[in-house]
Amino acid sequence: MKNGMKQNLLYFSYLIIFICYLVVCLFVFFYHMERQIHETIQSSLLSTASQQTQNLQTMLDEQFHTLNSLASYISSLEDIDSQDVLVMLNQFSQEGNFKRVQIADPDGNLRRLGEPDVNVSDREYFQRAMAGETVISEPLESRTDNEMRVTLAVPLKDDTGTLRGILMASLAVEDLLMTQSSAIYDATGVSFVCDFDGSLIVRDSQERVQGENIFTYLDGHASDMDTSPEDIKEKFSALEQGSFQISFQDTAYYLTYVPMEINDWLLCYAVPRASVMAEYQFIRSSEITLGSAILGGILILVLLLTRSIRRERRDLMAKAQIDPLTGIKNRSALEAEISMLLSQPSTSVLSHAFVICDIDDFKAVNDTCGHTVGDQVLTEFAALLRRTFRSTDIVGRLGGDEFIVFLCRIPDREAALTIAGKFIQKLKKLQIPGQPDIQLMASLGVAFSPDDGGNFSTLYRHADQALYASKKAGKGRTTIYTEALKDGKRCTTDL
Repeated sequence: MKNGMKQNLLYFSYLIIFICYLVVCLFVFFYHMERQIHETIQSSLLSTASQQTQNLQTMLDEQFHTLNSLASYISSLEDIDSQDVLVMLNQFSQEGNFKRVQIADPDGNLRRLGEPDVNVSDREYFQRAMAGETVISEPLESRTDNEMRVTLAVPLKDDTGTLRGILMASLAVEDLLMTQSSAIYDATGVSFVCDFDGSLIVRDSQERVQGENIFTYLDGHASDMDTSPEDIKEKFSALEQGSFQISFQDTAYYLTYVPMEINDWLLCYAVPRASVMAEYQFIRSSEITLGSAILGGILILVLLLTRSIRRERRDLMAKAQIDPLTGIKNRSALEAEISMLLSQPSTSVLSHAFVICDIDDFKAVNDTCGHTVGDQVLTEFAALLRRTFRSTDIVGRLGGDEFIVFLCRIPDREAALTIAGKFIQKLKKLQIPGQPDIQLMASLGVAFSPDDGGNFSTLYRHADQALYASKKAGKGRTTIYTEALKDGKRCTTDL
């Protein structure tokens, strides 16, 4: 039994180790799958944002090309400050994408049609344009219509390369920057532009990003960032591109940032994680199906193995209670079952009979015919006990040629003696297969509960004294225990 249980425990241990290994493999698989999806999403968002900046740069190149063409034409005129030029520029701005097109002389004086002249010599974009650069300014709020605009400035040079002034055109910031991401992920994202310090240059059209600095806004509203704010600030300062996950008001986002190569600006795009993950939902569904199937298989395997172990344990426990030679209960099972029965309270007047059966002259059978025949005799004797006594009675082998029969709830002593007598008569007629010369006889000792004892050891001792009296009286007899047996007196019944 112990070896069988040890083997089952060993198998169970192997199963637990295998299950743990499988769970770890699943965890690693799902973790790497999640990381792969995350990296794929970030790569896709970076690619999209980079494409936006390229589209913007293409748009700006077209605007500068238009502006340079206009500048070349104006530079060829003798009087670039004439009223006709101002009318032409006004007409040009009305028909094109520019909000306003104007000319400033080398001193920064800006003539405007129907409006007072102003001086822009102190502005950075004018100074850079005077140095020969094509420039796009920081966003400025227009004093006439309170609209945020950027100014594109190109130098006006004649054929000799002499700088005659600056041609400037303004564009609405939203028209310039915010059209790029409006159709991405069904316009669920937020686009904005900031500089390398995080200062907001352009907010999203619905002004969902508040404040003046993106880092200040993140500190006050964001949570569950998968990277540190310091790392983001460092990448912003280095004008690097990147993407990270962040949460705003219980909604998870991917925030992607890409340098625009315009005045140290960065284009930022925040899109809800749910919108992005919708494309990968089939992978998540497959993961759930796979995980459920494997975990279900593990559960079924554990249940089957547990059931098998329990069944085998019951079988082993049952075998541990059976005498391996005769197939009836062994001594430990006898003592446990009889003790449990005797411990139960009973209001019945019925009693129990404790019977010890001993085969007479069994040693002679072993000595004459050998132990193989002796084992055959014990087996046949046990089979006869089971056939003779009731199914409610307890039949077992103590050891050697000594057996016990516990007659449960008999009406009186005569009933016990009647049953014992039937057994003796059947024993006389018992034939051992292949051994016609063997004639079996048995001696019996009987004690009754509760009169002769209320526990196994007392009943056994008294029944054994009665058995000894049967042997001493000539064998082949049944003796009932009485107090007289303590003094060695005989009290036998010849059955």
